[in-house]
Amino acid sequence: MLKWLRQLFGSSKPSPPPARPAASIPQYGSHEVSPQEVKKKLDDGESIILLDVREPQERQIAVIPQAKHIPMGEIHARYKEISDDPAAEIIVFCHYSERSEVVMHQLWGLGYQNAKVMLGGIDAWSVEIDPKIPRY
Repeated sequence: MLKWLRQLFGSSKPSPPPARPAASIPQYGSHEVSPQEVKKKLDDGESIILLDVREPQERQIAVIPQAKHIPMGEIHARYKEISDDPAAEIIVFCHYSERSEVVMHQLWGLGYQNAKVMLGGIDAWSVEIDPKIPRY
């Protein structure tokens, strides 16, 4: 009976997905950046996009002035506001890093292969870089 089922439905083993050529697989670098590294990049005038994905009410409490603001829930609708360059270095942050990790993966899916997360979010920025920024 098993032989008959295999003839009728094919092999019981699922066939593997077709292999992608190595050149078509995105090569993402380190996806985490410390607040100190972000500060150095800003101070050195590097061309980075600092992306704040927190909610507007959170920005009323604490803000990094150089950051572009697009709340996490609006990324798919507004991603073209981030950059026309899919190779742009985008450093995403939120309060602690949890939401920014999700957004980083969304950005990868949208073709921004150089999206990264600022570890510890704005809370770490306040502690390690600018204590004048309130913590919440």
